[in-house]
Amino acid sequence: MNETYFAKPCYSYERGQNENANGLLRHQYFPKAVGLLDVTTQQVLKVVLKLNSRPRKCLRFRPPYEVSRELSGKDAEKLVGYAFIT
Repeated sequence: MNETYFAKPCYSYERGQNENANGLLRHQYFPKAVGLLDVTTQQVLKVVLKLNSRPRKCLRFRPPYEVSRELSGKDAEKLVGYAFIT
């Protein structure tokens, strides 16, 4: 059984990958000058696809979609709007 851990509020160092993903979203895809209310669902889904297709060092430079498919036998790309945090 996998255990789930929750970070304490205001302890960003406990949420490294989450903070990295947030930084990518705000700097690379949706700069702070862009209001998040102006971002469409289609734009978000496009970014989710890009992030989940991006190779990760912690996954031996394989993308989360590939690893998920290997472990579950299911194609996670068909899950709409599901972003992996590794």
